[in-house]
Amino acid sequence: MEAIDVDKRVFVSDDDTLTALCERWNKGDFIALDTEFVRTDTFYPKIGLIQIGDESGCYLIDPFGISDWSAFISLLQNRDLCCVVHSCSEDLALLKGFLGTVPAQIFDTQRAAAFLGLGYSISYQGLVKAVFDQDVPKDATRSDWLQRPLTEQQQHYAALDVAWLPALYHHLKDKLEAKGYLSWLREDCAHLSVPGIDEEDNSNWESYYRNIKGAWGLDETALALLQSLGYWREKTAREENRPRSWIARDNDLLAIVEECRNRETTAIELRNIRGLPRNFERRYGKALVEVLTSPNTFAERPDPDSLQAPLPRALRRAMKHCQQAVKEKAESLEIAPELLARRKQLVELLQIHAAASIDPGSDIDTLPWPPELQGWRQAQLKPVISRVLEAEADQTPEENHDE
Repeated sequence: MEAIDVDKRVFVSDDDTLTALCERWNKGDFIALDTEFVRTDTFYPKIGLIQIGDESGCYLIDPFGISDWSAFISLLQNRDLCCVVHSCSEDLALLKGFLGTVPAQIFDTQRAAAFLGLGYSISYQGLVKAVFDQDVPKDATRSDWLQRPLTEQQQHYAALDVAWLPALYHHLKDKLEAKGYLSWLREDCAHLSVPGIDEEDNSNWESYYRNIKGAWGLDETALALLQSLGYWREKTAREENRPRSWIARDNDLLAIVEECRNRETTAIELRNIRGLPRNFERRYGKALVEVLTSPNTFAERPDPDSLQAPLPRALRRAMKHCQQAVKEKAESLEIAPELLARRKQLVELLQIHAAASIDPGSDIDTLPWPPELQGWRQAQLKPVISRVLEAEADQTPEENHDE
């Protein structure tokens, strides 16, 4: 299999050409898709280019020249058309923010490679090398995609990003079908097309404190403060269109919560909190006092018991054995272990199990499974995790303590 000839690429910068191409692409089975954007100093990514590849060529769609995106949006929403993308999370987030939609059907070549034992997060360049023994240069990765006109080097690089995707699609699809894993990949990719949490719905910002490492160790009062600070950071980052970490880092928010524990909120001296940026108090001091002194009216009340704390001693042994069981099962399936279950997911599984007060030796059918471990993963893991839990149930308290 060969790549698309990138020297025959087409630069698309008017509505009529894009509409005509979309009509043609809608009649096919798939398109390859990639995007270029800049997000160095902003909260929202700035789109620079959309690349499309098909069996006959590469097409570079200039977002600065297109005013009517209706045909392209309809193309993405065509459930009979597969969009082939490599490591699609950033591309989907960009399309969702820019066009308000994502492809209805996705084939992620990075995830497909993980199902074939080629690594959990192999790069596009690495995958092309592994499958076709061809080198794809990366020399224009960090160039300015907002400049116009784009240089010849930029256009060449952008076209290369989709040039090998059709060939990869056919190769990987055939391999997955032969191993019986194609349905598993489709199950995973189907979840990617389902709208997740709407990050622009401010009611969802109330729960962002849960993502802050160290939140699990706070009591309910401190968590309420952290919740307010997390909401304020989400709001401010969007208003100023600056990265979250430029507004405040997680450790900054935790330090402010700790300071609030020890004195009246109105007397907080932000300049005395170690590690805060030098101009933090000048920029945000008044706003933070208002945030921290205002009544908490959020619909979600913080619950310390709902946060994922480090595993207690009683579960650490089970965790180690679960990880080993997952590794052995993944090796037997010849897939990447992280694809089957990551540590965070196993922690959640064990904590759900413990919180439900289910005897470790009971039928695992009674065990609630985290959403990310359901489907084909649950079917593969249920027997091996069941054996681990049964073995743990047979251990005496002294044996568990010694471990």
